[in-house]
Amino acid sequence: MIIEALLPTITALVQKAARDRDSVTFNALYALFPKKTPAQQVHATLDAACASIADASSAIYSVVMVKKDTGLPGDAFFVTFKAIHDAEYISIAGDIAPLNLTLPQKQLLVNAEKARVYVHAQV
Repeated sequence: MIIEALLPTITALVQKAARDRDSVTFNALYALFPKKTPAQQVHATLDAACASIADASSAIYSVVMVKKDTGLPGDAFFVTFKAIHDAEYISIAGDIAPLNLTLPQKQLLVNAEKARVYVHAQV
């Protein structure tokens, strides 16, 4: 379930990070929601915000969302990247499942998507 009241805030947060070539930690995202908001609602709202900015085939805006410990997006990003850009995914990582990617492979995929997002964000 999307939390409609927070959709403009989350959309603006993601857009600003993309325009500034910056990132947002998931901790910062969760801090915008009421305490004890289920993770499913947080991520549904994030997905809706990203989809309102651009179709994922043009730019996967969730690439700006990062885990504090790795500085990389969560697993869902890599699954989405593979689904949308399968040939590019294979050229970078081979036929490895998204959950088995190495950190260097993840970084290459993130760099490729950030390039698309940054160009899209400047338009």
